[in-house]
Amino acid sequence: DLTYARKKALVLLTIFLALVGFRIGMIGYYWHGIDAELRLQVSLLERLPAHATVYPVVRIPTQPEEQKLALPIFHAVCYAVLDREAYVPTLLAVPGHIPMRYKAPPVTFHTDAESFAHVSAVEWDKVFAHYEYLWCYRIPDDYRSFLAQHCTLIAEQGHGSLWRVNKGP
Repeated sequence: DLTYARKKALVLLTIFLALVGFRIGMIGYYWHGIDAELRLQVSLLERLPAHATVYPVVRIPTQPEEQKLALPIFHAVCYAVLDREAYVPTLLAVPGHIPMRYKAPPVTFHTDAESFAHVSAVEWDKVFAHYEYLWCYRIPDDYRSFLAQHCTLIAEQGHGSLWRVNKGP
């Protein structure tokens, strides 16, 4: 039970409201930056045909400021699930997000936003056999040169790229 003089209480209330306003402004600032990149990636995913199978390869930056803006991109491929009825292996793959789980885990090597597999650590033959498209975000040059040998680049926007897996002999 604290009692303050009216003047002191109004000053404290004003400081509190200013801090709340500042915090809401900071959230809006970050979401504005996230929204711009998300729009680019969603428009990129709109190029997918209906019912496509899409393998996401998302590399999240390690710098805290960039990481904060890029983490929502990890789930951007789920827009293709809604808009294009695409299949993605990460839809039910993150433990704790949803209670449903796959009985047999899907073929995927990039399900963790915190770690990124080296290009040689991925069993690409399995990926290429199970998926028609790859949606990549901030991939390094060694990934890009490897994918150029086995896939066709469909489009790029922002830090994202969409690749079609070359099937056949």
